[in-house]
Amino acid sequence: MVIQVLLANALIGLASFALIFGVTRQFLEREVTTDLDHLAGDLVRESVKFGNDRPKFIDCIREDVEERGADRLCIVLLDGTNGVAFATRSDPAVLSRMVKESARGRSDCTFHKTEQGGEQAHRVVRLRAVPLPDGGSVLLGYNVTPDHDHLLFLALASLGALLLNFLLTGIGAWLLGSRFTRALAGIAAAARRIEDGELAQRVRVSASSGREIASLARAFNAMCDANERTLNELWTLSDNIAHDLRTPLTRMQGNAELAATGALPVEDLPPAVAEETSAMIEMINTMLEISQTGCRIERTPRTEVDLSETVRRVAELYGPVAEDKAQRVALDLPPEPVVFHGHAGKLQQLVANLLDNAIKFTPEGGHVLVSLTTVARDAGGRAVRIAVSDDGPGIARNDLPHIFTRFWRSDSSRTLPGNGLGLALVKAIATSYGGTAEAENLDPRGACFTVTLPLT
Repeated sequence: MVIQVLLANALIGLASFALIFGVTRQFLEREVTTDLDHLAGDLVRESVKFGNDRPKFIDCIREDVEERGADRLCIVLLDGTNGVAFATRSDPAVLSRMVKESARGRSDCTFHKTEQGGEQAHRVVRLRAVPLPDGGSVLLGYNVTPDHDHLLFLALASLGALLLNFLLTGIGAWLLGSRFTRALAGIAAAARRIEDGELAQRVRVSASSGREIASLARAFNAMCDANERTLNELWTLSDNIAHDLRTPLTRMQGNAELAATGALPVEDLPPAVAEETSAMIEMINTMLEISQTGCRIERTPRTEVDLSETVRRVAELYGPVAEDKAQRVALDLPPEPVVFHGHAGKLQQLVANLLDNAIKFTPEGGHVLVSLTTVARDAGGRAVRIAVSDDGPGIARNDLPHIFTRFWRSDSSRTLPGNGLGLALVKAIATSYGGTAEAENLDPRGACFTVTLPLT
């Protein structure tokens, strides 16, 4: 990454340098060319004006040189035979070079000259040959050495700035890359320790690491927290499964031993085994259904289901069970159908498990209310809400967080039939539709289970 940053910075710097240098050079050359064009035009007009009056024409040449500076401009007047009739400077090397370049037919060029003396000085002269109407010509030598020196200074300064910027960028990129590398190395080390079994290992989030690394570290820690919770739930679930399967297997083993010793009639053994295996199969099927529903592995067909009719049919199905306990099941349903796009069997299971749970924990002579309403969602749109409330003993405060956990049963429910999977299936079905399942205590007594499903 550091090399890529340096290469990109170098390319940008070189492009900027080339642009600035090119624009500056064109600007300076354009100024010199414009000045020479104006001067050449003035000299031609003055030559026509004074005709054969050569002294006045030479005076005009001297004025032009004084106006622009004798160190900047050199003018040579040639006669018809290319002989030097007048020159504003007596430097023989410059004059000779100007005449020689003009004789070669070069009317607009630049040449370099090194003066010999106490020290060498490099001079750059821009030459312009201007023909006159009388057959002679004028050679204009414009000293552009200051412009070239300016360009050279600009080039050296730009290259120095480019090298300094390259150095500073390299140091900054190295420091930044080192910080990112150390942070990523810490995350990789934590991942290796977690792989070795240290599930509690986490990455320390430091504000000095930068916003991006801190965000990555927090996401990594959140992922590790979720994985640890999942593994703990899996271990707990495995223990619960082993415990719930061990009980019927122990009873089956006991019945088999009794039948072997003659304490239990042999003809009573098959019904007992069938009852226990049926309970185990039901528990395993329910667990599989919860897993498939929660992970959305099943691809159950969805149709338009009238939830009002579903609730009514389930209440009729559980009517005899409620009558055995002298309970009254009341329905609060809207007059119009409530259409939901889902699987009829799954929705019937959801309502049935809620109603079965309420009837089971409501004492004899109690009341159960099943209501169905449509409500507005906080995120927009509408949702359908199924609520089952009772006037039973309610739910202990410490039990509320675990009420939808698989195989979880409160102390007060140990003597009642069931395996602790009904409410877990309710939550799995609700979650598969993007909904929620909640439980709360009512005042002064009783409990209410609410399932909210978004309408789409």
